[in-house]
Amino acid sequence: MAVALPAGYKAGVQRDRAVDWARGVAALAMIEGHATHGWASEAARQSAAYGVTRLVATSPLPAFMLLAGMALRLRVGAAEARGEGASALRRSIARRGMTVLLWGYASSVLYALLDGHQGLRTLLRADVLHVIGLSIASVAWLCVAGGAGVCAAAATRRALWLSLAVMVLSPLYYGLGVGPAEGSALGYLLAPLIRVPGVTIFPLLPMLVWTTLGFAVGDVLARARQRHSLERVYGSLAALALAVAICCQWLQRWLLGDGGVLDYVHPAAIPNAVGYAARGLVLIGVGPLLVARLPAGVQDRVTRLGQASLVAYIVHIPFCYGLPSRPLKGSLGMLECVPWVLSLWLLSYAAIAVVERVGQRGRELRQLRGPAHS
Repeated sequence: MAVALPAGYKAGVQRDRAVDWARGVAALAMIEGHATHGWASEAARQSAAYGVTRLVATSPLPAFMLLAGMALRLRVGAAEARGEGASALRRSIARRGMTVLLWGYASSVLYALLDGHQGLRTLLRADVLHVIGLSIASVAWLCVAGGAGVCAAAATRRALWLSLAVMVLSPLYYGLGVGPAEGSALGYLLAPLIRVPGVTIFPLLPMLVWTTLGFAVGDVLARARQRHSLERVYGSLAALALAVAICCQWLQRWLLGDGGVLDYVHPAAIPNAVGYAARGLVLIGVGPLLVARLPAGVQDRVTRLGQASLVAYIVHIPFCYGLPSRPLKGSLGMLECVPWVLSLWLLSYAAIAVVERVGQRGRELRQLRGPAHS
């Protein structure tokens, strides 16, 4: 989902093609993960191939949130170089985050119209776009401080402290045992922020940690890219992240022991969150390395998919789980899924091309009307 770029980013910041490539590869992995989950038969779900798809499917969400933080770091760095005011930057980023949040509610309404709904539980649920939008706004409010000049280094320090606080405190605030009831007014209000059973799919706390970690990683990568090649920087990122993911998996199992249950209250939730972040970083590291070896035309298409992956997200979900998925849902073997996944990739890209064309046509019409109104 190309939701990490605050308003004005395209006009004022030189894009990092590796970030767009990573987001495009994450979008392809997202579509594949949702499609095979929705379409695979019960027999196919017992296969090793399906297990591999589940491993891949755990990476896109943390990758998108990490990429949101990385893109925000690019935005803050560019604002610092231009001497942009912190207040204006904070408002710009927060406005973008709230726009993504509204797209989350709009997509819930769209899916409800297509597939039916369970009242407010469906319309007000906290899903992927909600948590990404709120995480972007949270970075704006909590990490971009001051009213005059922007300081990227200070914002990075605040992001790291915020990451630590969210991880360490999550067992405490979930362990209080007090929370809003499902279906209550307070529950619907707080559902995007903290887990409310039946309403929250992805809560801001503790998932905000992926975006704040992404901001810090973006700072490291921005410095490294000044001295080293794309291959070295992203290859090192993937290797280090893989080692961290393996260590976190071992630590999580050790903390859980025999019969332990992983939830937000258990201390194992901390290595679990870091481990998922590491999986996302493996995808972010490997993606640009793969795309860099593809023909220029394919690179361009992956770039466009990454820049407009919000469109791909909204378009592909009904074909995996909604009314259009019914002919395929739960009925395909793993090999049978392959051509349909490829078709869904192409359909998602076609939807992006249509949106791009409509946007371009709208800009042309505004330019034509401009002289007439003047």
